[in-house]
Amino acid sequence: MSLVTDSAHADVTTGLVAHWKLDENTGTTATDASGTGNDATLAASPGTPTWVSGRLGYALSADGTDDYASKASFSGNTGSGGTVAVWVKLDTLSGGTNVKGLVTVSNAHFRLFLDTNDKWRVIIKDTLLANVVDIYYGNTVATPTLGNWVHFCITWDTSVARFYVNGAETGSDSTVTTTYATLNGETVYLASDRLTASRYLDGALDDVRIYTRALTASDVRELVGNGPLAWWKFDENTGTSAADATGNGYTGTLAASPATPTWASGRLGYALSFDGTDDKVSLGNDALGNLGDNATVSAWVKLTGASDYQIISEYESGVCGDFYFRVSGGVLTVHDGGSSTVTGTATVNNGVWRHVVAVSETAGTTLYVDGALNVSSATDVDWRNSCTAQDVQIGNRKSTNQPFSGTLDEVRVYNRSLTASEVRQLYQGGGPDLGTDF
Repeated sequence: MSLVTDSAHADVTTGLVAHWKLDENTGTTATDASGTGNDATLAASPGTPTWVSGRLGYALSADGTDDYASKASFSGNTGSGGTVAVWVKLDTLSGGTNVKGLVTVSNAHFRLFLDTNDKWRVIIKDTLLANVVDIYYGNTVATPTLGNWVHFCITWDTSVARFYVNGAETGSDSTVTTTYATLNGETVYLASDRLTASRYLDGALDDVRIYTRALTASDVRELVGNGPLAWWKFDENTGTSAADATGNGYTGTLAASPATPTWASGRLGYALSFDGTDDKVSLGNDALGNLGDNATVSAWVKLTGASDYQIISEYESGVCGDFYFRVSGGVLTVHDGGSSTVTGTATVNNGVWRHVVAVSETAGTTLYVDGALNVSSATDVDWRNSCTAQDVQIGNRKSTNQPFSGTLDEVRVYNRSLTASEVRQLYQGGGPDLGTDF
């Protein structure tokens, strides 16, 4: 029996005091759907943001010069805990000179912005206006990709503040306080860093939410949606990039040196063939953040060898490791970089396409082959976040000592634990909450 339950018990309504869906597509008011009355006003002078197609319905687009929206005398006490969540799509970077405000508050009580090093940063202050929380996202990952929608969520309470990107925790700060400066009564700005000259967002934002409590990890995942966090179809059949079909921007780069995987016929469309020597797809350092123990990895594999073949990894032996999912001796193995390992029993190296899945949750780890349960273990294998400078790779692991030999297709990563029925759906071709193959 699978250890995965059918419900994450997410709650995305309690404590919601502002919800700007930005679906009006007309006028100069962004209505607060929470019922609290925190309607925001689009700036009339000197520039007004424009309505555009969004991540969910419509959105607001700002020109980076003077466009913004604001809500004066905000109603909502975030002094002991809160959450700010938003979808954003960047059109330009900072240029090394001006920060770009996304969601900020007068008196700088709360600031979520792109800094001059093109790293996303959040600052939350206490009642003495000292920086209590200061978290960066991006110090060890690539510069933000322009034109892709990304979901940010910042939660804080009197124990810890957390930074989530696309539903995965990427940073935290436990230097917290019991006396946060509340947003109540302040002016909240969207697409501007408190009206500071030259500190405006150049891009679009959508579905902005503010809560008076810290959302849980399952709550945050609910905001992002049930589809995959990243999905590499490998259907390009040309070039040196493997696109992320989710639109979340986790583009992979086919290694150019010493060798590059080659395009081949796949289980669905095209695929990538790996030579078992040095081929890999690189996703960048700490690309997927902290998926923790609510994660799912799936792939179609075709191979015949009996060595150790990495499917996806964030791991370097003897240096640092957060996770790997591989075929070893013909069976599946999932490992968290520490002491936790779960090994399957079904042979998958028989030269035909096999669908393999590893599901992690707090209660344990489950392996599936071709939509059927293979092994269910009480061992908790997390995708940890201790190796911030470790390259996430498909078809290999850093140091190139366990290269995949065979063909990989339809590699997916979810920041939630799929149920047994969802795994069967995925094997059979997808579903509305999974991303459909055909």
